[in-house]
Amino acid sequence: MTPSPPGATPGRVSAPRSFHDEVCEIREDPDIWKLAVRRAGSFDLAEDALQDTFYAVARVRDPERIENLRAFFCRALIRQIAYLRGHLSPLPIEDPEAALSRQPRRSGWGSAADAPVDDGVIWQLRTEEWLGQLRVRRRQIRAAVPERSSRPWCYRAAIVAVAEEILRAGCDGQVSPADFDAALRNAYPQWFAEAGCAQDTRYQRLSRARRDVREVLKTVVSRDELSS
Repeated sequence: MTPSPPGATPGRVSAPRSFHDEVCEIREDPDIWKLAVRRAGSFDLAEDALQDTFYAVARVRDPERIENLRAFFCRALIRQIAYLRGHLSPLPIEDPEAALSRQPRRSGWGSAADAPVDDGVIWQLRTEEWLGQLRVRRRQIRAAVPERSSRPWCYRAAIVAVAEEILRAGCDGQVSPADFDAALRNAYPQWFAEAGCAQDTRYQRLSRARRDVREVLKTVVSRDELSS
């Protein structure tokens, strides 16, 4: 017989998490806060939208019908932000499911604001999935990065860290070479911003590093996913 852990009551099974607990956990997730701030454009509006969304989702009448609670919460959050910014009608507290399941109108504010809701949620969820793969395979991916500096471990760690940063930033739009260069300099200044290093040498180092970052991204993001 397996002994019970210290402090545990023998034969007692911990209660499963309630729907309210799951909503609270999503509400407190730092990634959800980042999504709210990006969409709202201000901390105050993001906080208001998060609180309104939490109250609305927590009062869903039939939570068993929600297949993906996190995606549902994200959609409700983005829609509430659009409302607070004056683009949509308010999210009904008594029935947020009905509001989120409506088909977008062909004219007026609804058609313009509803489309980004789905796109934003899809990209947010995809980015989380890609970041998860990157974390799980970090050691393997880092080992595959070429040795291009006198301190290979530092170079490899910087490439993987920048790939993660670019992946997060890419959720909001296009990433330019300047974004790559700035991130690389911040991650490993001793190599990419080395004092006394010739300009041509710095350019070559950054160019090779950008290719290495792209190769890392290809290990978790396929071309089909990017084009879909």
